[in-house]
Amino acid sequence: MSRLEADNDNLRVAIDWAMEQDVLVALRLAAALYPFWNRHGQEAEGIRLIREALARFYALPQAVGEAAHQRMAVQVKALRALEVLSFAQGDAPTSVKVAEEVIELSRRIGEKQILAEALSYIGIVKAYLGDAENSASLSNEALMLARELGDKTVLGLALLNRAGVIGMTDGDPQKVHACSEEGTRLLKKAGAQWAFAMSTFGMGLYMERLGNHAEARSQFEAALPLFYELKDRHRVNMAYSEIGHVERKQGHYREAKLHYYKTLSEWQRLGHRAAIAHELECLAFIAKAEEQEQRAAMLFGAAQMLREIINIPMTPLERLEYDREVNDLRLNMEEAAFTKAWAEGRALSMEQAIALVLESQTQDS
Repeated sequence: MSRLEADNDNLRVAIDWAMEQDVLVALRLAAALYPFWNRHGQEAEGIRLIREALARFYALPQAVGEAAHQRMAVQVKALRALEVLSFAQGDAPTSVKVAEEVIELSRRIGEKQILAEALSYIGIVKAYLGDAENSASLSNEALMLARELGDKTVLGLALLNRAGVIGMTDGDPQKVHACSEEGTRLLKKAGAQWAFAMSTFGMGLYMERLGNHAEARSQFEAALPLFYELKDRHRVNMAYSEIGHVERKQGHYREAKLHYYKTLSEWQRLGHRAAIAHELECLAFIAKAEEQEQRAAMLFGAAQMLREIINIPMTPLERLEYDREVNDLRLNMEEAAFTKAWAEGRALSMEQAIALVLESQTQDS
């Protein structure tokens, strides 16, 4: 990863050249580079390059026979990269749509490893989106295929994603821990450091979902040095953000805000607008709890406008808290004041909304 970072400018030039000279090479480069983009906060750039390369790829004259098969093998890897990067940017609906295409193409060309990875991935994403029935069948198929392949990393990830699906659906803690322990053991054996770090983070999410805030925070804090060592800027910020959520849910509003001030600026730098929208909503929850109703309504309005611009909705779990808090805020404000503050928030650009939030940073420090 350090070598790729040192050669980042050269890689950009290489992809630009390949876009014009040989789009299949551009797609191969993009498919190979997506883990780097994913860990180093360059998801937005990766998504843009893959989409451009795919558009050029789809415009190529039709191939037949072995040439067509080779093209699909390159295409499916590029789509797999787009699937992962889209989810990393908070765009779960696009990620699911692309993953379905990856699964269909993988089955057609017999690419079992990518099929196992995509099935495992879409299973956890569908669970995240509240689709319990389909997430269970997809993650089960992924696990069966991963066991057949025998690759420790693929199987370890399939087990951890299966644990996540169980944790978000039927919630059986014994099954969660059994899958998680076997998956973690395999990843350690395989030396898959990033996947192991993600398993630690995932356990934090599970504990947070159970309401075990102390253990959730412990897991997020354990994941932080692992992500720092891997130079994964995105997941470092993600872990700090989750710690902020834990503090907020415990009523530790000052501590939560300090985390959000830090992570908001970094999400802005990383171009993760869905995360910015969510943290604006979380700061609105805090403003409401601290009886700053006008500020809360403004932040809700700003977040709503940002979500409309990026066309990325909340998850079902986020929507539950959001609807409860917004409805309560509306009941406790005069309708005219609520409407005015909300409209003022909607009139703010993303940058202005972040600046509004950060104005309070000195006061809360």
